[in-house]
Amino acid sequence: MRLDGEVVPLGDTFVHALSVTTPESRVRSLMLTIPHTHVLAGHAAAWVHGCAALPRMLDVLVRAHVRPVRRTDPRLRIRREDLHIDDDTMWIGGMRVLTREKTAAALLAGSACDADDEWAARLLMAERCSADRP
Repeated sequence: MRLDGEVVPLGDTFVHALSVTTPESRVRSLMLTIPHTHVLAGHAAAWVHGCAALPRMLDVLVRAHVRPVRRTDPRLRIRREDLHIDDDTMWIGGMRVLTREKTAAALLAGSACDADDEWAARLLMAERCSADRP
């Protein structure tokens, strides 16, 4: 049961309306959706860092030598990529997420790069993302 005004959606979960969201709480809200062997990327990684809204499609990467886990969630867009795991990713809340720099580069390199992507990339590089952005 959800009481209006008491809780607000955060990823796949709900949190108290007055709670401060952090990168860790954002990651935890997606842990049932994204396998632990995968890396959160793209707009979803920008959301975790607090620099973008949660996208409808969740970009996740699978390292070239790791077998992808099958998930039935249609929101997952899984790609294989050769990552330097120590340089390109970081642990946040029990899951690997692309670093701010790698996320910014990926957003700008995308074929559909728009003004929102450029803005998110600037925020990521300036480290001015809001820690309490829902």
